[in-house]
Amino acid sequence: MSRTRIIARANAISWGERAAAQLHHDWLARVWTSEAEGALLLTDDGEMVRIVPHTIGDGDFYLVLDADAPPLQRLIPRGTYAWRVGNELWIGDSLTVRLPESPPWSGALDWRAFDTPPDVLARRLAWLGDALLARAPEGSFAGLLPELLAEQPMPDRADLPRDVRLFRWRAARVLRGLMPALQNGDMRTVETLTNRAAGLGPGSPPAGDHFLMGLIAGLRLWPAVIEASGLRVEPVLKRMIAGAAERTSLLGWMLLNDALNHVYAEPWHHLAALLREPPDARPPDEQREALMALLQAWLKRPDALASSGLAGFLLPFLWDQRHGEAE
Repeated sequence: MSRTRIIARANAISWGERAAAQLHHDWLARVWTSEAEGALLLTDDGEMVRIVPHTIGDGDFYLVLDADAPPLQRLIPRGTYAWRVGNELWIGDSLTVRLPESPPWSGALDWRAFDTPPDVLARRLAWLGDALLARAPEGSFAGLLPELLAEQPMPDRADLPRDVRLFRWRAARVLRGLMPALQNGDMRTVETLTNRAAGLGPGSPPAGDHFLMGLIAGLRLWPAVIEASGLRVEPVLKRMIAGAAERTSLLGWMLLNDALNHVYAEPWHHLAALLREPPDARPPDEQREALMALLQAWLKRPDALASSGLAGFLLPFLWDQRHGEAE
């Protein structure tokens, strides 16, 4: 007796501009990866669409499912075909996703275009930096910043699991030399160290990619460390990321390229909005509380990816505050 297979159904509540543009009516792809954080679909021409749960939020090539969607990892194994039929995306014989009717979400975000007064911006970044350093997870890039900024030896931390200790050692090799190399215009060292950071650590994409995404934004927002070398920011960023392809995943490479092209996912837009808020929009205490609430929301992710992104974002400012003024 044959058993009828039940096809799960889900509704997509939003999609990014690139996802909407790519999902034309004859679109055909296969599942490249399927993880708890989302499923990456890839066409023969290299187009990518990432299906993510609502907890991840919007992204330029994301298709965001609603809260009632079933777990993706269980339903769509690697290699499964996906194609668009009418207003739906059929994924094998296990899942059908109804596409959104809403306009696409835009991920465009230019960190160079801030008009926040420098003293106000510095105060807000200092709030974030102090809070992040006090709350950073041990096994993350952010957890290494206190020793790095104080120029203290990195303790072995025998109390931590072996994999966390190894990650701390490898990440410290990147962080120790990166900012001095940027400040001195030593691009060979910068390229070597950013190559080591790409693909480093846990997560999808890995923590090292999140760190580099944040660093791209942070150097555009607070470029003093590069300007001290006499170099220009944009060429430096391009050379930093050029060697990452060989070290990271397809998804990580896509997100790093998006960052270079001024495209960031939804949480970064929330951060930018708070940093750009007019100084007189509400009392400073309320502005600080809003930033702290945002930081706490980022740190709730269990894999330390968000804190690694914030570490990269805040590092140029924190380094300049500790080292730039002394020179």
